[in-house]
Amino acid sequence: MAHVERLLVNLRILSRVEPFEKLNTKSGDTLVIEGGGWGSGSSVARWARGDNRANAIKRLNELFDAVQTALLKPLVTRDEERLRSHVASSRHGLCSLRRTYESDSTMTARYDVLLDKVSDLVGESASTSTSESAD
Repeated sequence: MAHVERLLVNLRILSRVEPFEKLNTKSGDTLVIEGGGWGSGSSVARWARGDNRANAIKRLNELFDAVQTALLKPLVTRDEERLRSHVASSRHGLCSLRRTYESDSTMTARYDVLLDKVSDLVGESASTSTSESAD
């Protein structure tokens, strides 16, 4: 899968995360959404494969850093527009993950920083992302 296409796929997956769902970051290059109930997304299964919230933040930072790097390179205009659009859509998933970890002030702060990064990438003020994350 081409680099830009992989970024677009992961951004689209992130945009579909709902509150109390989690990301499986140990599934290769592609993020996977796990439900909030028992089963593959249970804390035991996540622990067994070495997955946790810190890994999710790390993978998301890597994703947005890769997007930022891609946007600094000459791209076909359509690819740049699609990347920026998918980054903007990913805000929903970030806000959902922030809500999932709302009792952990360190994690909510990290998601706030990611939301600020999203605003920077799409050219919006940080206050827009902060007000949406409070919803």
